Amino acid sequence: MEPVTQALHAVQLDMLGVKQHADKLLWMFSDHWQNAEKIFAEDIYAAALKTAEEIGVTISVPRQ
Repeated sequence: MEPVTQALHAVQLDMLGVKQHADKLLWMFSDHWQNAEKIFAEDIYAAALKTAEEIGVTISVPRQ
């Protein structure tokens, strides 16, 4: 949201650009919320698995 705040404080205010940026952010947040499992699996967990493999660590679920 920082770019939106900066755009609103700019001398040359571009309201259409601010609205488009805010709409894009809202879409991104909504998409991440609706696809949280997929995004976690592809972006976060996959990267963690790759890093663990490179350093020779096995990722496992802690004993409960």
